[in-house]
Amino acid sequence: LVQLIITGLEEVKDRPWITEFIASYSVAASGTVRLPITRTYNAIESVVLTVEYSTGTASAVMAKVLDLSTSGPSIAVYDGSGVRVAGIVHAHVQGY
Repeated sequence: LVQLIITGLEEVKDRPWITEFIASYSVAASGTVRLPITRTYNAIESVVLTVEYSTGTASAVMAKVLDLSTSGPSIAVYDGSGVRVAGIVHAHVQGY
């Protein structure tokens, strides 16, 4: 016979997800670049970036998320050699 004894309870409130999509955002080759989010987040859990091909930014092949700041995640774009370049990205931001 096994007896279960509950010694405490903790209330956990789930918050609804907030998502937004930022299309064709131009990223500078230098300096701090933050995504222009329009929603208010308590925390950002993920940012998915897709590099858009353009003849003006043809060397851009990869985008990285540098931080998940709630004031706008910092991002950068790189060429195939890992050198930071200007580029255009689509971003999907998710948090709560």
